[in-house]
Amino acid sequence: MENSTEPRIDADKRPLLDAQNITVTFDIGKSHETLFAVHNSSLSINRGEIHGLVGESGSGKSTLARVICGLQPTVSGNVVFNGTVLGKHRTKKEKQAIQMVFQDPFASLDPRMTVRATIAEILRCHRIVERKDIDNRCRELMELVQLSPSFLNAHPNDMSGGQRQRVVIARALAVNPQLLIADEAVASLDVSVQAGIINLLIDLRDKYHVSILFIAHNLAVVRSICDRISVMYLGRIVEEASRDELYSNPVHPYTRKLLNAVPSIGGLPEKPNQNPSNPTITLPNGKQAIPETPNPTSPADTWIMQSLDSSHNHYVAATISQ
Repeated sequence: MENSTEPRIDADKRPLLDAQNITVTFDIGKSHETLFAVHNSSLSINRGEIHGLVGESGSGKSTLARVICGLQPTVSGNVVFNGTVLGKHRTKKEKQAIQMVFQDPFASLDPRMTVRATIAEILRCHRIVERKDIDNRCRELMELVQLSPSFLNAHPNDMSGGQRQRVVIARALAVNPQLLIADEAVASLDVSVQAGIINLLIDLRDKYHVSILFIAHNLAVVRSICDRISVMYLGRIVEEASRDELYSNPVHPYTRKLLNAVPSIGGLPEKPNQNPSNPTITLPNGKQAIPETPNPTSPADTWIMQSLDSSHNHYVAATISQ
């Protein structure tokens, strides 16, 4: 997973999504100081995978998601989908393949339109089905997100937050996407409602093979749904591993802080070799490395994601000791 300058396209074992070395900058205030909202970050998602992207508010998660979805221009980097580098202006088919579910379902829906009108508009615009079949497809999508077809006549203000979020998911699924980006999709919902949405996303992956990028700041929620997790901090991916590996063996100090903040009975078990006062780690080649903390206003970071095992299951942002 080391940074590279050319798109990695392996016809045999390529991931569904490969966002490579993405950089997004913004000017700050009157001084026009450059802020690296996303800095040289890479993220891969396999087919049928639910990949978690976690970090505190302002870490760059949503900006990276908007890049993947084609809503945010970049300074550098490539978004490779199904082996094809997506250009600045995407085709309708490329737009259909990646859909996004935003945090606030009420803000995502037009309060003047019924659910039927909202979904039918998408089906007509993208010509997913013939006009005579639109109403049947709307009913199918309601059943897909576990809502009664009677909700097709409802307006957003007639529904609960969880029901509105299911409608937003149905609208995203209307174009038959291969990748669904859930950007803090359960953050504004009650805990009991969160569980229903999480179970729905798992069902969509299992039954319909939709890959999902699940963005959150709550690692307790991420643990219940994701296969693999990337940790983002100050615009950089600082650690990536499978779910079980990340929770049992967190290496980067920021990852450990996030995990320690998760409420749990008995707390997070500590590993004997993880001494916060001595953060040095040993790489598979025997070299020593030190986990690094990104600087969002500096373009000079030279560290890369180092593999911590020979199976390339666990990576951490680090600099090799001299």
